[in-house]
Amino acid sequence: MSRKNSAKRGKVVPMWNKPVLRALNDKQRKYINAIRNHDITLGTGYPGTGKSFLPAALAAEMLADPRVPIERIVICRPNEGVGKSIGMLKGGLNEKMVPWCAPIIDVLNNQLGKGKVDYMLEHGQIELLPLEYARGKSFDNTFIILDEAQNVDKESLKCLMTRIGRDTKLVIDGDVGQCDIGSTSGLGQLINLINNYHTPISHVDFEIKDIVRSDICKYLVELFADANF
Repeated sequence: MSRKNSAKRGKVVPMWNKPVLRALNDKQRKYINAIRNHDITLGTGYPGTGKSFLPAALAAEMLADPRVPIERIVICRPNEGVGKSIGMLKGGLNEKMVPWCAPIIDVLNNQLGKGKVDYMLEHGQIELLPLEYARGKSFDNTFIILDEAQNVDKESLKCLMTRIGRDTKLVIDGDVGQCDIGSTSGLGQLINLINNYHTPISHVDFEIKDIVRSDICKYLVELFADANF
């Protein structure tokens, strides 16, 4: 019997001894609630606001909670700097993807413990997925995080979004201000789409005032924005 099913029979399965995830401001609270209550959530805006950290922490929380039907985590991130395909890089798929997924993996290590995360990576409970490999897949009972989505083209974004199945959450985060692929960014086009159509996709956009990483981070973002740097 699976860990998830055992909860339905009244067996108490302890969760890891981490503090409850708490929002640091109203926008983070809105983002957390959106992820909990929607199948697809889009988080955009400035660096240092928690766009990546919060979905990673929530994914770990939901995976560890026997009351939630999430059974695995899939992490996607564009492979900018190595071309479209990572097939020529040395090592197995996880080894190839770890450098690009490190920001999310670091959060999972902190929430679940590195040993547990390594075990889950080895046994497929946490999967590092190149976007080029998403075609043809179907995701059930999965928490999917697409990080740095400003560097994903429209076709790759459409492909991933149409892969989601039952009891699955997809969180897409990115900052269109740090886009490396210009007008071909699927993130900017997705924002326009949900602004013009009534969709079940929740969109939370973080502003400079929502930066929580550090005072110097907030100052520098304000400086760069003011100077158009």
